[in-house]
Amino acid sequence: MRPVSLIKNKGGGDAITNDVKEWYEPVIRHIKEVYDQYDLVFVGGVEGPVTDAYSYMDMELFAMAIYDAPELVSHVMDCTGKFSAYLSRVYAENASAPILFMGEDICGSSGPIFSPDFLRRQALPRWRWIKDPVKKKGYKFLFHTDGRYGAALREYML
Repeated sequence: MRPVSLIKNKGGGDAITNDVKEWYEPVIRHIKEVYDQYDLVFVGGVEGPVTDAYSYMDMELFAMAIYDAPELVSHVMDCTGKFSAYLSRVYAENASAPILFMGEDICGSSGPIFSPDFLRRQALPRWRWIKDPVKKKGYKFLFHTDGRYGAALREYML
């Protein structure tokens, strides 16, 4: 473990990607070695920034903060989205299968949980942070949500 002061002074982007690479690459290599013995592939997976944010904050607080403290929601989603983007970059460089899965539970049994405007403004740009490194390698990006997404699917096609 490192002191928080080192992380605060670290900056972002490539420095953090290298930190993620330091622990995630060996994990991917090990998984690939084990899976290869059984003729299996490892499909990388990340949690989406909305799901991570409401999981960390609690759904009720997250839903209220969308309207009462949007800057807090944006900050938390920046953190969760960037972390998944760092994982995505490292996975894309070390993939066992040409696909990355992102779980983002934004729908319930009656349709989307969040407004289309919120998803368009807050989620879509962060989803692209995660998707872009994978697509640049020519790989597929698999987006998953629970519930009834219906018409929302067309709007959020990545």
